[in-house]
Amino acid sequence: LISALELQTPASGPCPPRTTLHLAMNAVYTLSAPYAPNILYGANGLPNIHCSLTIEGHGATIRRESTQPFRIISLTFTSDPVIIRDLTIDGGEATQTGGSGILVNAGRVELYRVTISNNVLRVSTRGAGILVNGYPY
Repeated sequence: LISALELQTPASGPCPPRTTLHLAMNAVYTLSAPYAPNILYGANGLPNIHCSLTIEGHGATIRRESTQPFRIISLTFTSDPVIIRDLTIDGGEATQTGGSGILVNAGRVELYRVTISNNVLRVSTRGAGILVNGYPY
């Protein structure tokens, strides 16, 4: 999952055209450590998504199982919406800002049949499951 996201949302250079990432049907993707620190907003379990992308979950679950706190997904500066379908996002834990499951920072996301469950917020802010910051494009 991480390798596929790295290809679709490169750390440098241009974004590829919108593609669809298909997760295995009813699979559980376990995140046991943060992918990388995010100095402003806390650690993320997956690479930051900043390119147009559709994630077809097919009933899969992305779950944090770690003593280290980190959110599951972070979207930043996405001018086209990131589309997520048929997925459960479970067990995120944010300690610097909200969005333990999904943090949308100056971007757009469309969720279809997505369950956000068991996410914990350890700061006095808002958005334990989902936090939308910034402005829409």
